[in-house]
Amino acid sequence: MKEATPEELRQRYQELSDDQLIVLAAEASELTPAAAAALEQELKSRKVTQHDRAETGAAVRQWRAEERAEYSGMFDLRKLFGYRLTDLVYFLGMICVLLLVGGIAKLFCHSPESVNRFQKVASLAIFLSYILWRVADAIRKARRKKLLHNTTRQDSVPPA
Repeated sequence: MKEATPEELRQRYQELSDDQLIVLAAEASELTPAAAAALEQELKSRKVTQHDRAETGAAVRQWRAEERAEYSGMFDLRKLFGYRLTDLVYFLGMICVLLLVGGIAKLFCHSPESVNRFQKVASLAIFLSYILWRVADAIRKARRKKLLHNTTRQDSVPPA
């Protein structure tokens, strides 16, 4: 890819607003030497103060850190393992409860049909409670994510 000439860079920087230039200056370490020099020249010609640059640089760094923090926990394997372990424990607990229900049904129900009916109703109740628990958990996570997204979107918009 062809690198832009210093004149083209100066022309591009002249088209930007002061705020956009200051944000770009906060990330000047990522620019090529020619681009950084053209940016510095444009900032001097517009008489942008060092204080403005430092203040905006701090705000941009803070915004970047918040953005990284928000996404860093998304794929945390320990959390994922913990969720799956919780599901496994819940599943094993359901099996234990079903075995207990079967024993209770055999003690109190005298006919095989009533034992089967009791076990089916108990199994359905346990399965539905598991489904309701998962739905409630998904709603809670969606609300938290929406709340987090709304607050970070309003608070972490970088200064333009």
